[in-house]
Amino acid sequence: MHGPPCNFDRSASGKVRIVVAGGKPKLVALVACARKLLTILNAILRCKQPWTEAKHV
Repeated sequence: MHGPPCNFDRSASGKVRIVVAGGKPKLVALVACARKLLTILNAILRCKQPWTEAKHV
């Protein structure tokens, strides 16, 4: 269960695996992934820095 946004970011993909392995429904895992990516995006915009894969893994 990996949606396209979760495949884009390895740390979010790991979050999905952890949540699903913990017995949560897949929709909960998807929301966790989206929230993690939104948090990263907010930090990028706040600091006015470009996306760096190494920083967010």
